[in-house]
Amino acid sequence: MERFTFHVLSFALLAGLLPAAAALPILPLNEVKPGQVGECKTVFSGTKIESFRFRVEGIGWDHIGPGRHVIWCRMLDDPSGAMVVAAGMSGSPCTVDGKLVGALAYGWEFNKDAKFGVQPIESMLEVTKDFGQVLKKPGGAPGAKNKSRSAIWSMAALKSPVTALFRAPPETEVPIPIQIGRLHPLVGDRLLSDWKKAGLFPMQVPSGTARKLIKTELVPGAAAAGVLARGDFTAAATGTLTWRDGDRILAFGHPFTNRGEVEIPLANSEIISIVSSYARSFKMANLGEIVGTISKDRMSAVAGTVGPKPAMIPMTLKMRYPKAAREHRFEFINDRNFAPLIYLTAVADFMAQTMEQSPEATVRIRGRIEVKNFPDVKIDRIFSGENFAWLFDLVFDCNQEINALYNNEVQDFEVESVELEVDVEPVYRAYTIEQVEAYPAEVKPGGTVEGWVTLRRPREPDRRVPFKLNMPEEVRSGSLEIQVLDARGADKIEDRALGFSPIPPASGEELIGILNDRHEPGRLYFFVVQSTPGLILQNERLSSLPGSIRDQLNDNQARTEIKPIQNALILKESKEIGAKVQGSGKIKIKIRS
Repeated sequence: MERFTFHVLSFALLAGLLPAAAALPILPLNEVKPGQVGECKTVFSGTKIESFRFRVEGIGWDHIGPGRHVIWCRMLDDPSGAMVVAAGMSGSPCTVDGKLVGALAYGWEFNKDAKFGVQPIESMLEVTKDFGQVLKKPGGAPGAKNKSRSAIWSMAALKSPVTALFRAPPETEVPIPIQIGRLHPLVGDRLLSDWKKAGLFPMQVPSGTARKLIKTELVPGAAAAGVLARGDFTAAATGTLTWRDGDRILAFGHPFTNRGEVEIPLANSEIISIVSSYARSFKMANLGEIVGTISKDRMSAVAGTVGPKPAMIPMTLKMRYPKAAREHRFEFINDRNFAPLIYLTAVADFMAQTMEQSPEATVRIRGRIEVKNFPDVKIDRIFSGENFAWLFDLVFDCNQEINALYNNEVQDFEVESVELEVDVEPVYRAYTIEQVEAYPAEVKPGGTVEGWVTLRRPREPDRRVPFKLNMPEEVRSGSLEIQVLDARGADKIEDRALGFSPIPPASGEELIGILNDRHEPGRLYFFVVQSTPGLILQNERLSSLPGSIRDQLNDNQARTEIKPIQNALILKESKEIGAKVQGSGKIKIKIRS
């Protein structure tokens, strides 16, 4: 990467590349000397920008990497009286003799001295240059074919391909805290590690979205935030604005996500207070209105514009209890890496916080994910368990659909909204399949078999669920087996994983179809099968094939999606139970022409 060396004349050249109304002149790095005293601006409380003095200790050449230098400084005074360098100060503009040197960006945990590192403004201005997108979106154009079509494809395997590329922040980097507020301990213990694996710095501190308009302009020294979610669930990274020229801005002095080209909402903020800590001091903040977009996120700063705002995804979650109701509304970033994680964290926390006194629960979630130019993705799920097992099941499962929409290989979907309705009962409600009975024992093709399934529940009377199955006219004579299964058993008989087809989708339409066809734990599944060899070819069951045809297909080495089967599926039906179902049962009947 080209290394910049600035002097007085070269600044005139730089000024020719930028709009004429630059707010402050720049002090080149080669004119920064130990002992110089300067001024740093930031917000300690509310929206008022205040200053503290600092002294330059020296230049750290290549301290952050090749060609990445740091100006090391010491804080000389502090309007708050705490004399701390706090998370949230990142980006605070530092000047010497009225000229911009750079942004406060580096420090340490457990620091006994109020020392910090300044990111030189020359390095920050490099961010505004176009180096190309660091990471490309997954998927392809509408209708793109997935060439891999691996036989082990499943929703569980759909993880973000860039998670491993996020870097953990260096220990010298003053973090930009993702202020989430206090999560329920069961949710925080399980999910905060996922945020940290993404290179983020989640802090459970008092924070949220302001309930009134924050009347402040984004100018150097003002509190600025990158927004991941806002509303009843808030996740935002509050730092400080460093530089503004017209509508263009630079902030933070180091990366937020380090992902190159991004579309992260930019908001103003108000600071409640600075919390002084021996480990890591930080600013408590309330998030204001979205006023622009962070469009570049690189090693030395984030850059963006004030004005145009990226679209966010509105989400509504309505919860009904036996004697009360509650509604949550928020919106979250339309980003493939963050959207599934935010969705999961918010839903799990809403549930855990309102059910914290009910370790036993049955939770029914119904809803839809609206997808532009595609059918809605339907959600219909039951979770039930004791000792908060229902919550662990919900955390494991509830974001499978939205994760698949964002992290797949065939389509770039645009999620437009999410609506969920949740019915909650503070009891453990689950049935076990105890017995299956059917009559008559013999039936002709096209005839009807009736019966019932006995369901057992601890400490409750048995429940009998009737069923009626109409045999197809074309069914062959011989023995049939009626299998009554829970969702897991239905998955097994159809070789599914987590309720979804294991065969990779070849288009966006096919993926939506797979998402809307999963086996649900609140239903009984009836499979009528007949012993006859066949094949699964390209996700289609071909039963009752002549031996010569099977041999020919099996011998064709060009075909990679063939799987032998021993049972022909004659009929499949399901029945809503309204509670979690587990176990299986079966009974045999005969077809006689």
